[in-house]
Amino acid sequence: MQLAARAVQKGDRDRAEKRLRAALASADAMAGLLENVQDMCLLERGELSLAPVPGDLTEIVSSVVRRVVDEGNDRQHILKVVAPERVLGFYDARRLGQCLFNLIINAVKFSPPNRVIRVQVERAGDHASVLVIDEGAGIPEDEQSRIFEPYFRGAVIDTVDARGLGLGLPISLAIAEGHGGRIDVRSEVGRGSTFIVRLPLAPPGEAGP
Repeated sequence: MQLAARAVQKGDRDRAEKRLRAALASADAMAGLLENVQDMCLLERGELSLAPVPGDLTEIVSSVVRRVVDEGNDRQHILKVVAPERVLGFYDARRLGQCLFNLIINAVKFSPPNRVIRVQVERAGDHASVLVIDEGAGIPEDEQSRIFEPYFRGAVIDTVDARGLGLGLPISLAIAEGHGGRIDVRSEVGRGSTFIVRLPLAPPGEAGP
């Protein structure tokens, strides 16, 4: 912030705006890390609670993508959303938004600049799915069974500028499971990853198999 102020004093508005955006991005990243630590503490104590209510999955996804574009897309990716007009179900919009934000931000972090990231919403019977599809580094097969473990950081972390504590994915999985759903992953090194959040449309506890 001080650097931005100095740049303004010197009359360099472009530099000031760049430094201010960087400072705000760092603040947002730190706030996200703190939130993940707090949520992991709740998860470890079995106190990460959800409150699903009637809502529209398409609107939740659209809101999350807008947030990513506004806050976290410094690599200038092209985010494409493909979704039905409405997918009504029972969701904790804040928590499910957190889950999807984690997945989309991961796609941003692990994809080279200016790539396409697709977010698709699909409905099949009494279930819906959200697919986050990237063209990034991919996940080695021997790590795919471990990526939802708390604090796990895979080998690809060392090849990109990706900050984090390895908490986003386990928290996202807990949120999906709290909705009665799950998260699946398909990935190949060098060819990107697809994370699939599968959700029942009925309230948790009432969904079929």
